[in-house]
Amino acid sequence: MGSNQAALKIGILGFLTCLFILPGYGFSQSPFYQDKTITVIQGVGPGGTGDMRRKALFPFLQKYIPGNPTIVSNYRPGGGDRKAANYTYRARPDGLTIGGLSSSMVINAILGASGVQYDIDKWIYLGSPISFFHYVFLTRKEAGLNSLEKLRSVPSVRIGGQEVGHDSYVVARLFAYAIGMKETKWVTGYGGPEMDVALMRGEVDARATPPESVIQRNPDWLEKGLMDFHAIIEIPKGKKLARFARLPEIEDFVGSEKDRKLLAMYRAFRLVGTPYILPPGTSTAQIQILREAFRKAFNDPGFQNEFKRLAGFDASPLMPEEMERVIKEIPREAEIVDLFKNMKQSRLFVRNACPPTPVKVDIRRPYRIPFTQNGHRRARPSYFRHLLSLLAGRLASHPGAMFMPFVPADETQFPITRSKRIKAAIAIFLCTLFCSVQAQGAESTDKIRIGFPSLAFGYMPYYIAQEKGFYNNYGIESEYIHMRTSIHAQAVVNGNINYFTSVSTGISAAVARLPVVIVISFSDTSPWVLVTQKDVHKPQDLIGKTVAISGVRTAPYYFFNAFLKKYEITAKDVSTIHTGGTADSFRALTSDRVAATVLTPPFDDKAVSLGYKKLMRERQDDCQQIQDQSAGSGKYLRDFDWALEQRRPAQSQGRAQLSRPSPSRTSGAGRF
Repeated sequence: MGSNQAALKIGILGFLTCLFILPGYGFSQSPFYQDKTITVIQGVGPGGTGDMRRKALFPFLQKYIPGNPTIVSNYRPGGGDRKAANYTYRARPDGLTIGGLSSSMVINAILGASGVQYDIDKWIYLGSPISFFHYVFLTRKEAGLNSLEKLRSVPSVRIGGQEVGHDSYVVARLFAYAIGMKETKWVTGYGGPEMDVALMRGEVDARATPPESVIQRNPDWLEKGLMDFHAIIEIPKGKKLARFARLPEIEDFVGSEKDRKLLAMYRAFRLVGTPYILPPGTSTAQIQILREAFRKAFNDPGFQNEFKRLAGFDASPLMPEEMERVIKEIPREAEIVDLFKNMKQSRLFVRNACPPTPVKVDIRRPYRIPFTQNGHRRARPSYFRHLLSLLAGRLASHPGAMFMPFVPADETQFPITRSKRIKAAIAIFLCTLFCSVQAQGAESTDKIRIGFPSLAFGYMPYYIAQEKGFYNNYGIESEYIHMRTSIHAQAVVNGNINYFTSVSTGISAAVARLPVVIVISFSDTSPWVLVTQKDVHKPQDLIGKTVAISGVRTAPYYFFNAFLKKYEITAKDVSTIHTGGTADSFRALTSDRVAATVLTPPFDDKAVSLGYKKLMRERQDDCQQIQDQSAGSGKYLRDFDWALEQRRPAQSQGRAQLSRPSPSRTSGAGRF
């Protein structure tokens, strides 16, 4: 009897156990993210380097989020991440919207930039794949600035930067400020590799650059002692690099608490890297899930290998809690904020550089290139001889005046109404305007600074003329500066260069009814070539792939669109990225970021020597297609005709001047 009761009790206990346990197995709750889609809001456009680095993380993030959700991008470029950040901040806090932004999101908020509609202290931070940023400050050996004492005592040291406000510019100003350099001069407008060339050519004396770039791009600077290295900024502080361990850290040069906070602010801005964030109000459960997934994804060897392949350097993750701490510790005092803003915006601040002397503008004698009736530029025989004769004649008759393609630095010289002046000021940053410049003082007539986008074939006559000494024969000393077309206008406005040489955007300016002056053209045929990866054998192989072009409404843009039209490929079938110049398009191809790009000599031949293929060269019978692409509509053609009508008197005068050789200087130009 007792044994039966014991068995009954055991049976009842087992039944009750199953009653409570089995439902958990049979009706277990599925993961929150199963069958859901996470949207990553990006402040950049599709196809660029930043986009590809973020997409490299997506499969690993998907792997570590329970439920393996789909992850997609939503692109909202504009306003230095403000547009994307504002959108993310207002998004539903359901754990399905993540901001994938840059450090600009933090910088804009701390510096009080207009348009910021979020509070960085209320974000939920998920971390960043990048936090390791070092910079070294160096000078070229020929400058003779081989000690800190010389750096402090020699005035007018020329320091290169990419553009005002760019990180290479800001950190260089920090070095100059901390070291205590005198009356430094700032030459902006370069890309990173272009600044290396400028340094070797003596166009600038100093620059700040990541030490990894020196090791990868210019190892001879270290091995052959071509540069003097003076200081380093460590981000994070205390993280040493073996080859640069003996350099003094930037904080060694400052003594005041104010300066230390200034450096701490800059370190924090760089340390946050490219942060991932959630909108305020997201539930604790989803925050924990996503933070853990980001930690695992950042540490996954597969992600780190893929990141290095795309970026060219190792990932250096900043975990969520550490990022939150860094944000909270950023100095917020008004004095420090104002000091950093003055430095970032090219204003004077203690011990640092004087702004460049502004260049006055004289547009009383504009010259424009003649056009045929169908809108094509006419070829001009003996073009360089006429150009030099004209330049020399202008210098003799009107001291201090020069004219080549450029943007005027002083828009108040325009004889136009207030409304048109405002439109012209806005258009300066959208297109290039060509006018005549009157430099200040007699010394300015002896030396001119000309901006070039690249070493492309179309600009070779300028380089040949300089190497052959033809400028000197006409009493002109020239200095060439490599910089991106998109920042030519800013470089002229800042007084960093006097003239620049981009023609295609000048044509766009004419069509937009803006005053355009084109002095000369060196070719009546197009040098553009479509260069592809080895596995592209026919135009249709580009469908579904990415192609690099320098920018919208540029010659490569029109050429590529004509190419698509010729082979009946729609623009939706091929994605494009905009690189900003031919040199960067070449780098995009050779780093395997794109399947094809549009190049000119010598870049196309260099690509072929590396194993890439020339798929198509623009021929004469393609010109009409490109003209149709650039025209786009009847209104465009009517505007173009209007632009020509407004310029006919000046064209006649320009033709007469350009075709009249200077008797006293014909011998020098004739040798060219």
